[in-house]
Amino acid sequence: MTEETVKSAGFIESYRQEILNAINTSEDWAESIATTLVSVAAGPGKKAWTKVGDMNLNVWFMNIGASGIAHKSTPLKYFATPIIESFGSRINTELFYPERFSTEGMISHLVKNPEGCYIRDEFTSAFKDMGKDYIADYTEVMSECYDGRVTRRATRKTALEKVHAYMTFLAATTPYIFKVMDESFYTQGTGNRIEYIFDMRLTVEHESPESYFGKRPYQLQAERNQLIDKFSNYMLKIRSSKITNIIPDIEAGTILLTYKEEVENEMVKRYRINPYDTHPSYMARLFEHALKLTCLHSLSAHCANIDMSPNDEHIAMTEDANWAVAKVKRHFEYFKLIMEWWRIHPVTFVAKTIDNQIAPIIDLLSRKEEGIGWSDLRHQFRWEGHTWRDVLEYLFEAKRVYFFEKGSGTHKAMGLTLVENKAKAEGNELTWEFVKLKSHLW
Repeated sequence: MTEETVKSAGFIESYRQEILNAINTSEDWAESIATTLVSVAAGPGKKAWTKVGDMNLNVWFMNIGASGIAHKSTPLKYFATPIIESFGSRINTELFYPERFSTEGMISHLVKNPEGCYIRDEFTSAFKDMGKDYIADYTEVMSECYDGRVTRRATRKTALEKVHAYMTFLAATTPYIFKVMDESFYTQGTGNRIEYIFDMRLTVEHESPESYFGKRPYQLQAERNQLIDKFSNYMLKIRSSKITNIIPDIEAGTILLTYKEEVENEMVKRYRINPYDTHPSYMARLFEHALKLTCLHSLSAHCANIDMSPNDEHIAMTEDANWAVAKVKRHFEYFKLIMEWWRIHPVTFVAKTIDNQIAPIIDLLSRKEEGIGWSDLRHQFRWEGHTWRDVLEYLFEAKRVYFFEKGSGTHKAMGLTLVENKAKAEGNELTWEFVKLKSHLW
């Protein structure tokens, strides 16, 4: 790829295409890796600026896809890690956080290296780590690293004063994550900071022997080294520029604030329907993601000569905001799909309180306005009979859920929907005695 091409397309689009030329991976994953590299290049010295204050430009991405089919790990190995290593050597900084760590280990690392990229090839194991007592505050430390302010901590070996961290994040995992995901990953907040990709492409690419085996190892490595050197140099140009603040122009700002208002209206609507819905807490970060991506795309667009700019302020344009909002919307659609798969995964679990028990049911019904059949609902939440009796009685007495009979003749069955959606339910309302009879629990 020539320098003129990079000048025209920008860093993100150019490097994304280099990844896709070599590997049959998700386009969104290739784009997110390229975006992360611009985020690494920006570092803690360049901020988005609003009336609230400044904001770091670090971004977090996770790709969930089938093992061996989605090609999630290969781009990390050949197109993320090597260029970050190259760039780190140029600025004389170790830019990798430890892949596996205890809280004490991360504290020790932050004391020496508060800036870096956390790359984890199989993130599912992190959920297993979270269950261990010695790493119980794993998610709290990760969340603080994203936010950029790690609070004062002390271990037997190391004391950590308040640190201004700058962590970027790239993780890959498989759908097995749905078996080990815990609700606290979102209620605590770490999961809400991640922009997701759910790669369900289940197609096999036809490869020709000439293209797959045509280049000798030394040829391929020489080309890769040249590519890494070129784009690492663009990263250095971004880092060494005098720019400290990126501000959207009026048109770009209008696009971003219009999107912010749309998201907040949807958040209010969802919260009124179900205070336990996990979506609003995730949606609260969408505008932040869009603003960061707008700034990063603007830096990307000028990567070829950005080091020549004499100004400390940089203006993001309409095309940057449009690109960012479109990207955030795609990632939010992935998040909703992930929530759907996670909720329907038939896992046996015991809820601790009645609120914990009804929350996933209300969440599910809020997305199925026409209602859901009782047998389908019970299949998705494999609770004991006594738990179901408590839940159904609570939902009925609290008038949260409308119980109705659907079908005709000998094929009548019980259905459930939210009270506010009862007009859309095709069937007659059931009394409590019929609910007990139809549920076969009493």
